[in-house]
Amino acid sequence: MIYSMLMALRLPLLLAMLVLPLSAQAMSLDELNAQLSQTAKLSGRFVQERYLKDLDTTLESHGRFDYVRGKEVHWHLEKPVEEELTLDKQGIHRDGQPIDDDPSGVARLILQLMDGNLQALDDRFRISLEGDKDAWQALLIPRQPGLANYIDAVRLSGGRLLDRVQMNMHDGDRLTVLLDAESTAAKATDADAP
Repeated sequence: MIYSMLMALRLPLLLAMLVLPLSAQAMSLDELNAQLSQTAKLSGRFVQERYLKDLDTTLESHGRFDYVRGKEVHWHLEKPVEEELTLDKQGIHRDGQPIDDDPSGVARLILQLMDGNLQALDDRFRISLEGDKDAWQALLIPRQPGLANYIDAVRLSGGRLLDRVQMNMHDGDRLTVLLDAESTAAKATDADAP
């Protein structure tokens, strides 16, 4: 009897799944890549929270960011101190000077995240994705031992744009960046491609 009831429900459930609006269905990694890579330039404000486990405290900083797809992310920290950071394919630069300490290529990782180039990260992370084009979340778990010695997990979330990045470090520290993009987001064109 239970088997016949389940079989009777099978067709209506299948039809219901087929007629659900696309936004209610889970987004694929390819779809998220395509959505995020549409933005060529982006500017806005950010709040960065850094939890330091050893001190059991959270440090908060504020500032502005400018992003150019495939090239760089420029952070202008305004509070609590003034500082300029640029992350590009060559690494991290503080106030125009290169920083030698870029564990596990964090600058490249952040640039790839901002570029929406999750497929490039697929060899370094196991990626799970939930949600749809309007509200998605991605969890990245390191595959490589060297990276796993530094980062436990990266959590991303957003809608049309990436708006939250959380990196859980192996030592218990945590970095959370909230991005509030302004309406200056420019659409990517083939000429903008890296």
